[in-house]
Amino acid sequence: MDAGNSLYGVIAEAGFDQPELQTSATAEGAKHGGWVPFSPETLPNHGADIIAIMSSPQYEPKGITGLLLFGSLQGRSVEVDGDFWSGGSLFHAYWVLSDLRGFLNDDYEPGGTAEAGERWSAFTTMIEG
Repeated sequence: MDAGNSLYGVIAEAGFDQPELQTSATAEGAKHGGWVPFSPETLPNHGADIIAIMSSPQYEPKGITGLLLFGSLQGRSVEVDGDFWSGGSLFHAYWVLSDLRGFLNDDYEPGGTAEAGERWSAFTTMIEG
């Protein structure tokens, strides 16, 4: 996502940075709500340590996992819940940051609708102090 996306600031403040290609807002990116589109040709330019591939009924990961270049991303790519990663609420930001913390600590466990109740409880406990 670029700096125009609502989650960008929260993620940046948590200490996670992005390659320059992703921090620059482009006219093309603005058409996609702040997400920086990429193709097989531009994927190496992103220079990311980890690539999160969204999966859900509206996000089909085969568009990425089926690419010839995908083999070079093995070990650097993870599948995440696209519905939770694309939401704009504070809970969605918490979800993304929880996943990012898992990537950083090498203990990422994919979460989806089945885990939403547990994550919601952890989220409300955190904000209630």
